[in-house]
Amino acid sequence: MSYSPSDRRTQIEQLYRTYGHVVMGRCIYLLRNDSEAQDAAQDVFVKVMNSYDRFRMESSPITWILKIATNHCLNVLAARRAPWHAKYRRHAQNVETQRLTERIAPERTSMIRAMLEKVDTETQQIAIHYYVDEMTQSEIATILNRSLPTIRKRLAKFKRVADRELSHDAS
Repeated sequence: MSYSPSDRRTQIEQLYRTYGHVVMGRCIYLLRNDSEAQDAAQDVFVKVMNSYDRFRMESSPITWILKIATNHCLNVLAARRAPWHAKYRRHAQNVETQRLTERIAPERTSMIRAMLEKVDTETQQIAIHYYVDEMTQSEIATILNRSLPTIRKRLAKFKRVADRELSHDAS
């Protein structure tokens, strides 16, 4: 589907006005750093703008945009773990620790992040879509182009990791 530059710009501006706050919320939830989340949200809409002509309307725009946002944030999180990133990470952790102590239930946030880090990227995406976005397994299968049994297996894997982490924390 091809749009004139002005139509395309109008469409993307409308998407930003409608869903910008949702994307920002997703980025804050995953990155837990307001500054990084703002940068990530902007990056997401750049990606939306660059790939808008390829959006086939097979899913709702918010589903498509949240998929882009989730993938982008998970890539940012993966980059945080890169060896070259260690010096920056130490500084960011000091700042983030201070911010988390100001938020409600910081131990819960840390626990969720720890659980997500113990599974692969695709399982992270599925768990976030299921538990955070409250999507159905069928919706997740559609947007990730995976089979329903694969989605079920990945959710079961995440649940096993979560149960193990929770029982470990309780003891």
